[in-house]
Amino acid sequence: MRKLVIRTTACCVLSTCLVIGGAVLGSAKNTDADLPTVGIAGLLSDYCATDSKLPSAGVTLTLDEYAVLSADTDLINSVSKVSEEYRSLVIAQVDGYVNVRAAANENAEVVGKLYNNAAATILEKANDWYKITSGNVIGYVKKDCVVEGEEAQMVGESIGTRIATAGGALQIYAAMDPSSEVLFNVEPNETMKVLEELDGFVRVMYADKEGYVLKDSVNLSTKFSQAETLEEEAARIQAEEAAAKALAEAEAAKEAAKAAEAKEAAEAAENARKAAEAAAKAAEQLKAEEAAQAAREAAEAAEAAEAARQEAAEREEEKEQSSSKSSESYNSAESYSNSSKGQQIANYALQFVGNPYSWGGTSLTNGADCSGFVLSVFNDCGVSVAGRTAAAQSTGGTSISAGQLQPGDLVFYTSGGRVSHVAIYIGDGQIVHAANSRKGIIVSSYNYQTPYKFVRYY
Repeated sequence: MRKLVIRTTACCVLSTCLVIGGAVLGSAKNTDADLPTVGIAGLLSDYCATDSKLPSAGVTLTLDEYAVLSADTDLINSVSKVSEEYRSLVIAQVDGYVNVRAAANENAEVVGKLYNNAAATILEKANDWYKITSGNVIGYVKKDCVVEGEEAQMVGESIGTRIATAGGALQIYAAMDPSSEVLFNVEPNETMKVLEELDGFVRVMYADKEGYVLKDSVNLSTKFSQAETLEEEAARIQAEEAAAKALAEAEAAKEAAKAAEAKEAAEAAENARKAAEAAAKAAEQLKAEEAAQAAREAAEAAEAAEAARQEAAEREEEKEQSSSKSSESYNSAESYSNSSKGQQIANYALQFVGNPYSWGGTSLTNGADCSGFVLSVFNDCGVSVAGRTAAAQSTGGTSISAGQLQPGDLVFYTSGGRVSHVAIYIGDGQIVHAANSRKGIIVSSYNYQTPYKFVRYY
């Protein structure tokens, strides 16, 4: 395209030269501002002044050469598919990381590390090296360790996190309609994760909830990992190790608390709590977000360990309280066999009301959890159930509706989207179940919480 324009200019200059002679210089300037008028116009003027025939082939070749030389970086960028965001960006594509050095020399001091998929901004180019800035690091990286231009854009669009920054105070809507419900009011410069860019709107994630903002009310950008100084790298590793240790301590404490005596469980839970606090403190001081997240998970696990410790302590107490009752005699399942199978199950189960709950237990007298209680009652009544857990038991038998409930049917409940509890229906809208470590085996209303599923096994 450029050559076509310049050749047209050459023709115009030639025509002007032949008609008005000395006006060549002005015509050349007016026709194409990019034309190097001093050299070529002077040449044309000389030919016109001496009435010589213009050597058009030579001029055309000269203009062709100029067109090639003029196809510089600015021209390429103006027609390139590379967006403005990626014009001066490079992204590391290496195994592990590339060293950022103080000078464009492989023996120069290492001032930081640019890990794979981390991005940097080019400050200048020096042969096989790029001077870059990324995070708190400024230095040189080898050119062949990074990608730029269209390749960087292609990589960046697959690995980068798209961010919307509020240009001013704005509202997040429940739908792509400014008249829809307002979910949040956002302050200027607050950021949101972009989920999808739409016509006139952007679907975003804010405070763990999805919504829509007007596209012209936000500034869109892509967030990448940045280079780390050697000190930052050491701090991050330290924080991650602390968080990993805390998480391991907490998980170990949870497992110990499930089976251990109260005293041992208490010690495990305390160790987990201390480790989680140390990890959280380290992550906060070192500003390592990944480590901070791991520390938060460790703290949650430590809380679970503490809950398990409390259950262990309650188990100890319940064992003592139920020791006298455990020696009492109970009717056998056969003694209820003159009833229907479902009624037999319900009647047999009811005699264990008041006995303790025990996580992982199956003893109807010394302690059982919800599914262990069901398993033992049904086994004693000659009925097999699917699996040991409530989730497994919910997969067997025949599903029925609430209106079909009869004594001996199972009622299942969910928590966090999964089956977490099971009870035996005894009629009149009531159930018998091993509720928890505080209440033990009790009778409740079947809809004390919303039932998930009803199953009949007999």
